[in-house]
Amino acid sequence: MRKILSSLVCLAACLFVWAGLAEAAATRVLVLPFAVNAPTAQSQLARDVPALVRQALEANGVTAIPTSASGKSAASDAASARNRARSARAGYAVFGSLNQLGESFSLDMQMVSASTSGSRAYHIEGANLLELQPAVNSLVGQMVLDFDAASSVRSAAKSTRGGIADIEVRGLKFIDKDRVLVRVGTRTGDPVDEDRIDEDVRNIWDLGYFNDVRADVETSVAGPVLIFTVEEKPRIEDVRVEGSEAVSIGDITEAMSTHTDSVLNEKVLADDLQKVTDLYHKQGFYLAQVTYEVQPRADGAAAVLVLHVNEGGKLYIKEVAIEGLKEISPDDVKDFLSLKERGMFSWFTGSGVLKDDLLERDAQAIRAYFMKHGYVDGQVSAPEVQYEEDGIRVIFRVREGVHYKVGEVILQGDLIDTEERIREQITMDEHQAAGDYFDVEVLQNDVKALTDFYSDYGYAFADINVDPRPRPEDGVVDVIYTVKPGERQYIRRVEVEGNDRTRDNVILREMRLADGQQFSGAKMRRSAQRLEKTRYFSEVNPTVVPTGTPGEVDLKMGVKETETGVVSVGFGYSTYDKFGVMASITENNLFGRGYTLGLSGYTASREQYLEASFVNPRLFDSYWGFSVSPYTIDEEWSYFYKRSTGIRLGLFHPIGEYTNVHFGYEFERYNLYHMSDNASQIIQAYRGKHWASTVSMGVTRDTTNRATFPTEGTRVSINMQYSGPWTGSDDSFFKPILEAGFYYGLNDTNILHVRGRVGAVYKVEDNKTVPVFDRFWIGGIRSIRGYSYDDISPRDPRTGETIGSDRMGYANFEYIWVVKPDLGLAFVPFYDIGFNADSEQCSSVFDKVYSSAGLEVRWRSPMGDLRFAYGYPLSKNADGTKRNSGRFEFSMGQAF
Repeated sequence: MRKILSSLVCLAACLFVWAGLAEAAATRVLVLPFAVNAPTAQSQLARDVPALVRQALEANGVTAIPTSASGKSAASDAASARNRARSARAGYAVFGSLNQLGESFSLDMQMVSASTSGSRAYHIEGANLLELQPAVNSLVGQMVLDFDAASSVRSAAKSTRGGIADIEVRGLKFIDKDRVLVRVGTRTGDPVDEDRIDEDVRNIWDLGYFNDVRADVETSVAGPVLIFTVEEKPRIEDVRVEGSEAVSIGDITEAMSTHTDSVLNEKVLADDLQKVTDLYHKQGFYLAQVTYEVQPRADGAAAVLVLHVNEGGKLYIKEVAIEGLKEISPDDVKDFLSLKERGMFSWFTGSGVLKDDLLERDAQAIRAYFMKHGYVDGQVSAPEVQYEEDGIRVIFRVREGVHYKVGEVILQGDLIDTEERIREQITMDEHQAAGDYFDVEVLQNDVKALTDFYSDYGYAFADINVDPRPRPEDGVVDVIYTVKPGERQYIRRVEVEGNDRTRDNVILREMRLADGQQFSGAKMRRSAQRLEKTRYFSEVNPTVVPTGTPGEVDLKMGVKETETGVVSVGFGYSTYDKFGVMASITENNLFGRGYTLGLSGYTASREQYLEASFVNPRLFDSYWGFSVSPYTIDEEWSYFYKRSTGIRLGLFHPIGEYTNVHFGYEFERYNLYHMSDNASQIIQAYRGKHWASTVSMGVTRDTTNRATFPTEGTRVSINMQYSGPWTGSDDSFFKPILEAGFYYGLNDTNILHVRGRVGAVYKVEDNKTVPVFDRFWIGGIRSIRGYSYDDISPRDPRTGETIGSDRMGYANFEYIWVVKPDLGLAFVPFYDIGFNADSEQCSSVFDKVYSSAGLEVRWRSPMGDLRFAYGYPLSKNADGTKRNSGRFEFSMGQAF
């Protein structure tokens, strides 16, 4: 019995000693070497920092174990520090880093628990190394408090039973509580878990808004309460910017996420500094440096954030170098690049400024140039940017590789027609026959042509696989087209999407495909063209959608409606009318039914008119269209006044896909009064009141591919008017007019346009002349620019009065350069030439030819269609005088 009691006493003593050692171990801290990054005295600081940490720990009553207990190397991560703490029989390990930048420094520490996976991080900054010891003492003080918190949590974990009753956050002033709790993984009802709570503390710390975060567990009647106590960083009372001239302070503060009344967050602030730096880069200040300073207020709760900007010199691109070219001229490649050197006209063009997003774009452009000119193996390295005091060098290092010609062109797969017929669709074999170099654009166009060809036969999902196979030893690329047409498709349903105002039937009547029909790519493209030409839509996007049933698809016509109401205002000046103003208001898609309703007027010193119009392009959804236009006009001519009131009626119908025929009738009551006794006989013949009854007929064919800036196709029209005894008219004339226009696109933005118009007017009755107002009056922005109507009008040989012509013709030669397709902005250099003659006064209509040249600017602006034309006359006027300057004309329209 005595032996048993002695054994129990020994065991109790051992347990008591073991518990004491364990408790002692829990408060023992292993101080590991710190990583030091400093320009000077690096080795000295590597010795001083751990020593200062040990001194601070011991001053707080914590046993500090020197580094020699577990080796002299720094810890690579928390896991290695934890293992070394366990080997040294310490409860914790401390390691970290010191970084010195200029005079200032930042000190990071991490405390790792040897018994759990928990760890905590601490950070502080100082203005100079004289503040190093106070900084260490501050961090160690926080660490010792965390020892107590960890002990509290461990004690709570041992002593409490049941789950956490509540979670509180204390110390918040400006940060919302929910913003903190969202980072907490512990939930009410969970058991107290030290490791999980340590992770919660780290997550709250990572928010970046707090100088200190700790966790405690308190008991309450309901159970344990988990309490997170935080110390917020100061609130930003004001944001100031010093040293900025190139970028406004408003632009800087707008770009920043840190603003007045927000809480200081160094992570967010680091991103803000980069955003501000980018603003200077966009202005050409690539050497700009942005630093910050936090000036705390006396109470420590608020601070002023000061950004210090050193803009440096403004840098432009002084050189774009392409290194490694052997056969290709660098200048040829540089023409395709967006980045340009600073030049004489850079102030206007904006060139010479480095834009980061264009670097990769230009690298791709060089690759595309290689592929277009036969260098299939060409390589381009990542662009290199060198910032120098006098400018920026952008360097593209390249390798051309072999210059390949076109080798064999092979067609294989499922050919739905003869190989000869299918080869007619592609042009690569033509390049091969001509000995041309390989061009990837030809390849792409061939794929599109084959896809379109198969789609026209109903194969909506034809797969055209292209396999270029270089043969470096022969310097050629064999091109193999493999065709997999898939299954022929039929339309299950045609659906319209995006039309909020326009009725479905207005869209569907323009379609060339309907439910149940075999799919056709040509008809789908034509349907899109017809819808685009209505001008009801800014975008038309047809999409073929599989239905899940083999051989069956839906055709979705996606449209984006545009403003179809137009308010137009035009201004003009002529020697006859002086200054005039034209205005109109038109709705081209009334009630979404495709109707056009308009009202237009013109006023000048010698003319006023008012006209209303209504057009229904498809009566009862048939192919017949109808128009009606009542009008009234007051005109002051040189030798008389004319007042007219009438109405125009029209009826039109398509003939085929691209041609329309139209019929018209005009009935008018007019009065010629205040006529001068010296007026021309042409005018005198129609003194007083008269009835005019005119019939007309015309045919128009339009094959252009789009309504705005077409790149292919023609517009041809023939119109004839008759007024005479057969219609019961007092007037007497027959007037045929032929007009034709041709478009040829060099590409989508460079277009050649030629337009011509020729006409004549004949007497129907020998004893009646053609009324002067039914003769031709040309000149101005719509015919021969640079001249007014009066400038090139034939004149009465007796009175010298302008009387118009009975024979006319003119041609416009235009080069349309679409500068901004998305804005509809184009520069149009032009040359106009034509004649305007009276057959009774000249032996040939070409006796007098008028020509002009100039520049026109066209813009589909938010205000509507704008035209600015400046034409310089190259010929003398009809009266023999010569203009010494050009003529400016302007017209404008407003969409609503």
